[in-house]
Amino acid sequence: MIGTLLRIRYEVIQELEEGPIFHAYRVRDRVAGREVKVRMIQPPFSEEPAFLDRVREVISISSALQHGSLERLMELDEHEGQPFIVSELPPGTQLQSKVRKLAPFSAHVAIGTAIGVCEALSVLHSENQCHGDVSSANVFVTQEGKVKLGLPGMWSAYASSRTAAAIVLPEMAPYMAPEVSQGAMLSPRSDIYGVGVMLFELLTAKYPFSADSPNSMAEKHATAPVPSLRMSNPGVPAILEEIVKKAMAKSPNDRYQDAQTMLSDLRVLQDALRFGKQISWPIRTTGPTPAPTPEPGPQLVAPKMSVIQKEPREARPTKKEEEIDLSDSLPRWLVALAYLAMLAILALIGVYLFWNVTSPKLVRVPNLVGQNAIQAGKDLEDLGLKLKVQEVVSDKPEGRILEIDPPADTRQKSGETIYAKVSGGRRIVEIPDVLGLEVREARDLLTKSNLKVEVKEVPSRDFSKGQVVRQNPKPRTQIEKGSTIQMFVSNGSRGSNEPSRGERRGYEMSFTLTAPIAVRVRIDMIDDNGTEQVYEEDHQPGDVITVRTAGYGDNVVFKIFYDGEFVAQRNAPKEQADAEART
Repeated sequence: MIGTLLRIRYEVIQELEEGPIFHAYRVRDRVAGREVKVRMIQPPFSEEPAFLDRVREVISISSALQHGSLERLMELDEHEGQPFIVSELPPGTQLQSKVRKLAPFSAHVAIGTAIGVCEALSVLHSENQCHGDVSSANVFVTQEGKVKLGLPGMWSAYASSRTAAAIVLPEMAPYMAPEVSQGAMLSPRSDIYGVGVMLFELLTAKYPFSADSPNSMAEKHATAPVPSLRMSNPGVPAILEEIVKKAMAKSPNDRYQDAQTMLSDLRVLQDALRFGKQISWPIRTTGPTPAPTPEPGPQLVAPKMSVIQKEPREARPTKKEEEIDLSDSLPRWLVALAYLAMLAILALIGVYLFWNVTSPKLVRVPNLVGQNAIQAGKDLEDLGLKLKVQEVVSDKPEGRILEIDPPADTRQKSGETIYAKVSGGRRIVEIPDVLGLEVREARDLLTKSNLKVEVKEVPSRDFSKGQVVRQNPKPRTQIEKGSTIQMFVSNGSRGSNEPSRGERRGYEMSFTLTAPIAVRVRIDMIDDNGTEQVYEEDHQPGDVITVRTAGYGDNVVFKIFYDGEFVAQRNAPKEQADAEART
């Protein structure tokens, strides 16, 4: 991709970030004479009209918001059928990367970063917009501490896609407000929750809650108390801990109502730390002078009360008029008790009628297994039920329902939700054999298989210039869609067919077994030497599996198999490998 010219205008200079939806590059805009950022939209999202239409709307809103702390999205364009987003190039480094390397930060640095984020959010909130995805991955920070908040409003595009929301959920879950995971719409107060989580992360180098899955993470955000900041970092000022607690309150009503109110408290605390001032919680800022308290004196109520007290005696009923002969009547307390009993009976009748008239009717759940999820959703809607789907990897056709909860033929109240697991199709492809092909032909073949290509030139005595000498992983290996294939291409000089191997480095990978039953776990490592099995043992659900091994090169991949079936793939972290290599 480096060196590619998009739309005869944008020259790709450097790869920045790679994610499941966007692949970002630093490019030079030859027309405007400046550097910008381009996010290539990856399949299948690049082929979803609803997703692209919503991205276009988000860009239209963003381009009208001018603020130094907010990334400006400029346009949606396409190159050879692949759409991409053009935006200004955020300066500095991704905050997520800085957290991994340098956290925990001092209170001064954390507050300054949060102020920059709140300044950007205040622009959105003042226009009745929300960011929706506040996280350290969407914040960029310069060495001078200036902050840029990226991808404003893009959450709404994820929500318009059939699968994007589920794919980004694991990244958003650590910052997601409790009400959002429970189905409420995103709001400025959910943005505030994300700022609170990010402050916790900056000050402790960890998330406030950890879990094995997005659902478990959501449960902890909804029920678990916010951990003490000062227990993890005693250097955190007590007022800053209170600010984080308020930002992360479970109820939106207990949080800061928007970014501007949180920004005010952060600035007061920043000034207090800078100049050694004493402040107390809650922070009180200078506001309008309150109205003076009226001096004690005659009030409007008192004269009326005195008039009532001084009514002419003859206007009141006489004692004889007040007395009524009840000698032949029932006792008053018995009459009152009878009235109360009658009211209680009437109330019970009312409750009974209300419950039977307004309570939802019971509906039999139909058998949806094997049906198309879209049609099943419509059928349930006709019955007064709702459908919520979870996409899983399966050999079954995409969109086919695999199982439902509660099961078929059970009776549910009208308005309740039926949960279904839906096939997302197989995410595994077989690597085609491109040995001996010209580099362009080989690239096209791999790209059509939903694979990415990294080209390395090597000397060869058996292949002509531009022909593929070797590929890694090997042909006919099963691999996850979107994976990167190394293609070694002859540079025309004579030499060995074997490309030089990268530096040998140590790697470590850990994960928790999430299978519902005991399985045999096998792990293969793919490096510059090819594919090698590095682990195989039986494990129970919940076991933590750690593998330590050594590999050659910068692009080391671990493939995980349960009972011989491929389930996941992980790229070895380069930063960890570099650190171990130095050690």
